[in-house]
Amino acid sequence: MSIEKGLKALVRQTTGKTPPKIHDLLRLAEMGGLQPDGETKALLIDINNMGVVTRYPDDLTRLSRLITRQRAATVLRTTRRIIPWIEEHFR
Repeated sequence: MSIEKGLKALVRQTTGKTPPKIHDLLRLAEMGGLQPDGETKALLIDINNMGVVTRYPDDLTRLSRLITRQRAATVLRTTRRIIPWIEEHFR
């Protein structure tokens, strides 16, 4: 969620408009003028896909099978890497 909020703030700064009510992190990055490299793009897609599952309660059982403690730690490390990348682009 913090990545999404950061990207929406960047979209606002870049376009001067209220960002759309979407959750697609890659699309928001592009709207904010970012051009993620292959690795960052893959990370954004992965986090985005996990977010879809958590927004819909019917998928919580599926999520509990997919997200191990190790997987959660990996996502946290990834988030800690992507947020500074977003911050670098603020004026």
